[in-house]
Amino acid sequence: MVPSELQQRDRLLLATIGLLSYFALSGMLAPMGLLIDPIAAQLDLTDVEAARLLSGFSSGNLVGAVLALFILNWFSYKRIVMTIYTSAASALLALGIVNGPTLIWFLLAGLGLMLGIGLAVAAQLISVIYKADHRAALLVATDSSFSLAGTVMAGLTVVLLATPILGIQTWAGAYLPILIVVLLILGIASFTRYPAPEVATQSWQWLRLLPWPVWSIGAALFAYTLGQTTVLLWLPSALVSEEPALSLGGQAVGRYWMGMFFGQLTAVVLVIWIGRRKVLWLGASGAAAGASALMMTLDQPDVLSLVSLVWGIFNFGALKMLIALATDAVKRLPDAMIPGLLLLATAGTATSPLLSSWVVEITGARVAIGVGVASLVVMALLSLVTSSYVKQSE
Repeated sequence: MVPSELQQRDRLLLATIGLLSYFALSGMLAPMGLLIDPIAAQLDLTDVEAARLLSGFSSGNLVGAVLALFILNWFSYKRIVMTIYTSAASALLALGIVNGPTLIWFLLAGLGLMLGIGLAVAAQLISVIYKADHRAALLVATDSSFSLAGTVMAGLTVVLLATPILGIQTWAGAYLPILIVVLLILGIASFTRYPAPEVATQSWQWLRLLPWPVWSIGAALFAYTLGQTTVLLWLPSALVSEEPALSLGGQAVGRYWMGMFFGQLTAVVLVIWIGRRKVLWLGASGAAAGASALMMTLDQPDVLSLVSLVWGIFNFGALKMLIALATDAVKRLPDAMIPGLLLLATAGTATSPLLSSWVVEITGARVAIGVGVASLVVMALLSLVTSSYVKQSE
């Protein structure tokens, strides 16, 4: 079935699946810091061992982002969605039963893998069934769902950890809302019609056919997540090693994510009002300028949190605006292009701790933040230059 044959009802249901997919992944990540102590106590582990146990999810997520490049060429959308979320529901149920650290690590890795694939499929589906500004607005809306899940789950986790589930008090009870979301996805997916892939790509020859703007956008996505993660990672350390400063750093990071949520919601409206290209210009420039302003206010605690909040807002969903720009650069959308771009964004986040730690060892946290800001400036330049060469689709 081609996208034009889908009824409006099916488009809305597929968009809902996409939003819930982002909510599920973010909801798994958000409470992990709060779960270290309960896991350590329940399994008789140290905090470090508990943290390593939770790292299984991130490892699986990265593998899932890679696998998504392939499976979209091998199976239908419906088969992929039904399979991964059935497996995710089974793994979530198993987490409430098992007590072996090794088995828990593999269950979390499996969850990360399945939800990572689901994230790529969600972005691909939205890119296929919607065009132009509606596509850009919905891609940004998925990021809003991601941010909202982090906010909701952070609060729910505290309550759920203190509440016995079916008479059993376990750390895995914190993921009950995610199990509900996954089951909801399965319910919606079971009766929704899906589009067929627009291009049947059975080899990697399509990579050679991609125009240079797509490669430039891939580099911009990598620079964006590398810069963002680096600045946020070392912000508390850059404020000196006193407890009040560390608390201020944590507050500033929290304000950034709050700003991101409001900025993403604003971007959804702005895309329809002024167009996705102008929103990309605002977001790319705002991300670089906001990070620069934050770096210059590291010694001004009275305004640091406010600057961080404004920085988050002024991102205006730049990551998804870049992906929308990439879809404008091709006449037909290869199945693996969106997952490939998301993989580059994931790679930027994953490599930031290693690369920036080398900088910190040599020159300190503030220089590392400067490197992060420079990366965001590169992203902004790539975005502005590339967008001037890509014709905007209707």
